[in-house]
Amino acid sequence: RNLDFLGALSLYKQAESCLKQMEGQPSLEQMLSPRIAIGLCLRELIRYDDAEIELEYCLNATNNVSEENKASIEFTETYLKVITALATLKQAQSKYLEAIELYDRALPIALENQGLHSQVWLANHVAAYAEILRKSGNVFKAKKLHSEALEYRTTAVEMGACTVLELASSYTQLGCTLFGLGDFSQAFNFHKKALVARVEHLDFHHSLVSESLNYCADVLQSMGNGKDGIALGMHAANIRKTAFGTFHPAYAHALSVLGSCYHSIGRSYDALELLEECLDICEVAFSMSHANLIPNLMLYGSILRVTGNLHKSRSVYERALTIHKKNFGDGNEKQRKGMEDQLLDEMILITNPKMKAPLDMPIPSIQL
Repeated sequence: RNLDFLGALSLYKQAESCLKQMEGQPSLEQMLSPRIAIGLCLRELIRYDDAEIELEYCLNATNNVSEENKASIEFTETYLKVITALATLKQAQSKYLEAIELYDRALPIALENQGLHSQVWLANHVAAYAEILRKSGNVFKAKKLHSEALEYRTTAVEMGACTVLELASSYTQLGCTLFGLGDFSQAFNFHKKALVARVEHLDFHHSLVSESLNYCADVLQSMGNGKDGIALGMHAANIRKTAFGTFHPAYAHALSVLGSCYHSIGRSYDALELLEECLDICEVAFSMSHANLIPNLMLYGSILRVTGNLHKSRSVYERALTIHKKNFGDGNEKQRKGMEDQLLDEMILITNPKMKAPLDMPIPSIQL
């Protein structure tokens, strides 16, 4: 299924133009809603700087409201939309401290106003904050909040307020969190539950199905079962290629996971091409110090080491370490040290490399 963010962006811009033709002064919510939506579309299109301009404009507009009008429910709801949209943008930019600061303001407002909204609405806010924390390295707090969000969504499903697809969101988020904690078995169980729910309710080529396939493949290779992960990873990459295009980070992530599966079973030369394509996409989509580059560079460095390119492998690891220190140097100490130790261990292996990966893999005979 194609995701037409460009089409949506065009429609929201038309809506913004219509507001200018309205008689009378539009309300704050009417004025900012199209711009918030434009910012969200631009974020999905990886146009982060343009998205930031839109959402910072919205934030400034809320700051200029009189103290008297800030007491209204309309203002509170609009302000919440603005700061949460800006927080998710900061997360996408790997500006985690700024994102956390924004959601530290947003979550108390959401909890205070939960009586005006559904359980799913509250779950989405709790989960959004948890995702920022997970990305920043605070996986223990993220696990607690994601478990809380799952309870809200479970209640909503039991009340008939939503479908099991909402639970799939929590299963996926908890799966990623448990993966970060090293609990691969539980992570796989959650990702598998999300995959089953999505396959039952969505077209197989839906982007959410590809997300679950991709995560299942990643966990399988982490558990030493990369062979089974390859088929899932191939499906995920093909779906994302159609849904997002060949220049989107979502497709790059699928290439990285597929590459890790090949690398884990000794097919490192196959993995090398996939990681080079993945990094080509990421270098264009992200800033030079974006945190999303770190796992891809670490995998690329490992593949280069195994295939014998030790000099380039070292430079790739050093770049990954530099980016990690820049993004997480003041963050979670245990998480930071764990990642740096992992990188340094890989760099030590360069001085005592194992046998190179074979250039040619034997093709098994087919007996009829």
